Amino acid sequence: MLASACRPNEAAFVEAEDILKIGEERVWRLPKHKAKQGREFLFPLTGPIGETLNRRYLEAGGRGPLFWEYVPTKEYPEELTNGNEELRELTGIADMRPHDFRRTCRTHLTSLGVRMEVAEAVLAHAEGEIQATYNLWQYWPERKQALTLWHAKLAELMARASSQAA
Repeated sequence: MLASACRPNEAAFVEAEDILKIGEERVWRLPKHKAKQGREFLFPLTGPIGETLNRRYLEAGGRGPLFWEYVPTKEYPEELTNGNEELRELTGIADMRPHDFRRTCRTHLTSLGVRMEVAEAVLAHAEGEIQATYNLWQYWPERKQALTLWHAKLAELMARASSQAA
């Protein structure tokens, strides 16, 4: 969730059948029935996103849920809720929510110099009705570049935390 800036329920319910190859590129396709905006959205399988989803894809044998089975009536699987409780205990942050990872990514994208419209596209935020009517660009190359910057920042933070722990 942190690496992709996707919504928690989107990450929880990814399926092997959502991993596609478009041209020479593998992507994660979020189908519109699972998306908040009600429209299909593509995530590049780069950095930690690609590492995690490609590994889970292989572990699942290329079929079915990569984490938890999709239940249309549930926003979060129980395991995600329990994992969040454990994360709160580990970090000491009492009011941490999985959705906070999106805010964290969005804030850092700004600090990394990513243009506002690209950062919003990374989060799959819908443009206003007029903008969406006239601007059909999906910012695919810019989103991939923004995620590359974000992944480098995450790696830097993890390395710093690791060296401080040693």
